[in-house]
Amino acid sequence: MASISRPRLAVPLLSGLIAFALCGWSPVQGAWRVSVPAISGAFGPVWIAAEVGLFKKYGLDAEVVYIRGAPQTTAAFLSGEVQVGATGGDGVVAAYRAGNRDLTVIGAVSNKLVLSMMAHASEEIEEILPVSACLQVLEEAYRDLGSGAAATVPRYDVFTPQGLNSYYEYKTMSGVFPRRKIAALRLNSSVVKWYEKAGKVRKDKLPVAPGNRFVGLVVLFSTETGEPLAMFPDGYVQKMRVAAAGAIAARYLARDDASTMALLGTGWQASAHVLTFCAVRQLRQVRVYSPTPENRRRFISEMQSQVAAELVDAGSVEEAIDGADLITCATNALSPLFPGAWIQDGVHLTCVKPCELDATAYRRAKPLVIHWHEAKPFQIVVGVDPQSIPDVVEGWRHPLTQQVSGVWDDLPVLSHLVSGKTQGRADRSAVTCFCNNVGLGLQFAAVGSEVLLRAREAKVGREVPTEWFLESVHP
Repeated sequence: MASISRPRLAVPLLSGLIAFALCGWSPVQGAWRVSVPAISGAFGPVWIAAEVGLFKKYGLDAEVVYIRGAPQTTAAFLSGEVQVGATGGDGVVAAYRAGNRDLTVIGAVSNKLVLSMMAHASEEIEEILPVSACLQVLEEAYRDLGSGAAATVPRYDVFTPQGLNSYYEYKTMSGVFPRRKIAALRLNSSVVKWYEKAGKVRKDKLPVAPGNRFVGLVVLFSTETGEPLAMFPDGYVQKMRVAAAGAIAARYLARDDASTMALLGTGWQASAHVLTFCAVRQLRQVRVYSPTPENRRRFISEMQSQVAAELVDAGSVEEAIDGADLITCATNALSPLFPGAWIQDGVHLTCVKPCELDATAYRRAKPLVIHWHEAKPFQIVVGVDPQSIPDVVEGWRHPLTQQVSGVWDDLPVLSHLVSGKTQGRADRSAVTCFCNNVGLGLQFAAVGSEVLLRAREAKVGREVPTEWFLESVHP
């Protein structure tokens, strides 16, 4: 959504004054008094015209005065104190209804098209949002969060049975990023199921929306006016914000000379991890593993041209992680991908879900940094036993105690690492770990603000009248 271009408010007023002069018409003998409702850039053209003598150039003897508020301006019109001015329409309408017929409206502005919300497609966002910009704005957001200058709101999940072995899931999170004057709401409306693959329980979203698609949205709001600014699918931003969080943590925790990464996973999320991790470390080789050989070959074929590192097909988890400097888990598994005893000294670990690593791996990590202390979403289950939902039962165990816990306040968080409150890697031989235990709504405010900025610059997106989303009643 674009913001209103306020200097346009003064244009009808200034144009009308000059038109009167050119036509030789004057409502009074002598000087005019012209009122404006603000001493600001919005009415800069009128103040500047008076200051530089533009009115006199066209034969007008005009004095510009400041009168704030529609009722006061309307009263000044009716008393003859001012002859021309800018004001809200409500004062003029009220005067007309009260029987005063001496006021004439000579121009108006509309918030149609000028004040508009922008809607963007995922493909447009991918084209305008470089990895470097995503990393930069997220690091700014984490630094602000660590210093108390930004806010993130906990995630809420609602589950209800939808059909045979499937559930409807409604998920929301939000955040406020004052540095960019942006607030964001992210929501998913999905049908999900759990199944077993290669001995591991996995979760999938089903493409059952029209056109065999998914539903995930981000809505941005202005913290200055409250108005909606943009709405777009969360897809590309979603995978980039998760991968960027892991990469930012690796910037502080991985060895500076790390050159080999094991990537466990070949799905949508894994592709973003290749891009972001190659941006924070000069990787020479990425060993790719997932249980299906065809998926590994497809992934390497699609991603190799996008990074300088060599992508290698690993036939097993052991082959992928043996000798690797970084181990990155980016799967939909709900159980550990390998025994923590396999981890070698000096390795940095990353996961997109806490259940991808076991307690041994977490206990070896010094430091173990998590994403946020409020680790478990607020989960509401309707119509079935909550213990029948794998996400509720298995998905949010504390990495050290293995107890299902909603708050992990005994561990440092990424925002403290970025803001300097928590020390990064202190020992070359230490095992370090970043656990992406829960997503943050602030991530969508941060990355979304960059999307909006670049969309405006590139003039991409679809304009939707903001007035469709506003209301005259007190909410």
